[in-house]
Amino acid sequence: MDKTLVDLLDIASDALKNEDTAIRDAMAANKRAYPGGQGGILRINNERYYQFLVARALALTQAFPFPAKVELATHDLVLQYPANPSKWFAVVEMKRWMTESGAPEIPGIIKDMGKLQQCRGENAMLLLFSTNDRGDASTQLDWLSKELADMYGFSAIKGSTSWEIRRFDTVRPSGKEVEFWVAGYQVK
Repeated sequence: MDKTLVDLLDIASDALKNEDTAIRDAMAANKRAYPGGQGGILRINNERYYQFLVARALALTQAFPFPAKVELATHDLVLQYPANPSKWFAVVEMKRWMTESGAPEIPGIIKDMGKLQQCRGENAMLLLFSTNDRGDASTQLDWLSKELADMYGFSAIKGSTSWEIRRFDTVRPSGKEVEFWVAGYQVK
């Protein structure tokens, strides 16, 4: 995977983890409204929210060399060259994959993969947000990769090893401890 895309994945994961910590601290401190004091980033389980956090983090990271534009053309995120904004370094689509079976989100993932295959940027990446029991991210990505390859023809995806994964521990509003993860796949 392109080093800048790996950097983007690291920035995205750090931003989401920081937000998780802020929410968890706020829940614990606000016992009147949240007597159980539980829940982190999964309290706001919303794809657009995660996209905003990633875009904000990219804008605030001075070492990141590309301006990030949200919802440009039909893409979730476009990284432009600073000297020539009409030229794109990368296009990024971001998807939340959180249902128990994983199946309802697959059509949206397929649609975004198709958009990424047609993009005019030098690089294209799918960022996937998900959660599961600790240690299950690779198993989940193996399943998704097989579905994408077998059912939809994305044969370049060879299981979880095709993805870069970043993980952190969090807690559901119910109190169950889980792992939140962000995975990046560079579409060629």
